[in-house]
Amino acid sequence: MQNIVILAGNIGQKPETRTTQGGTNITNFSLATSRPRLSEGRVLDVTEN
Repeated sequence: MQNIVILAGNIGQKPETRTTQGGTNITNFSLATSRPRLSEGRVLDVTEN
């Protein structure tokens, strides 16, 4: 069984990949997303990491 996930954003840092003793590859990375926010009548783009 496989799980499928779609992530939309920008990679924050260089991905780090390692291999377990069993031969499984594991990759860690950070994902930055942004969303519009209304502040004092102006639309600001807020980025969260």
